[in-house]
Amino acid sequence: QVHSLLQFLLDDNDDDDLVNALTAYRRIDNVIYKHFRETFPKLDIAELDEDFIKSKEQKALWRLFCNVYKDGVVPDYNMGSLLRVRAKEPFGQHNCMIVPRIQFFAIEIARNREGLNDCFTKKN
Repeated sequence: QVHSLLQFLLDDNDDDDLVNALTAYRRIDNVIYKHFRETFPKLDIAELDEDFIKSKEQKALWRLFCNVYKDGVVPDYNMGSLLRVRAKEPFGQHNCMIVPRIQFFAIEIARNREGLNDCFTKKN
């Protein structure tokens, strides 16, 4: 969730927007994770294949997934956000792609829950 918070802080929001969005996000992150893994049970989130995720078939699935969170459920659910391609590497010019905000949240929530972001939070 640290990565989600940092991404949100980088966006140009005032304090009230930040608090409201993070509060709403925390309330539904269990729902987002469950929905994500039910919809994409075998998606390899350790290293994303941008061509696969942006294929015609996957875009159709993601569109259905994303639209569940419109109407204020996730603020700016379809705003472009930068997502790391490889979970074990820090964000950088060659390790990112643009995705809708809810897609970013879903993948980063899953990475956190599945331990893929532990390398950034635990001492080796």
